[in-house]
Amino acid sequence: MLRRVRWFSLGMAAGVGGSAWVVTRLRRARQRLTPANIGRAAAGSVADLLDAGSRSLQS
Repeated sequence: MLRRVRWFSLGMAAGVGGSAWVVTRLRRARQRLTPANIGRAAAGSVADLLDAGSRSLQS
């Protein structure tokens, strides 16, 4: 009987822990994918591209 209780408890703990991990990952992804952050990343990429282009023209 104790085996069942132990395995049930371990399964419950794994389920709760896994759910908490997934929720945390989804919240981080949601923060990363806001329009402001996407725009900031795109602007940084364009700036890097222009910088690399100007360096290649100078050499």
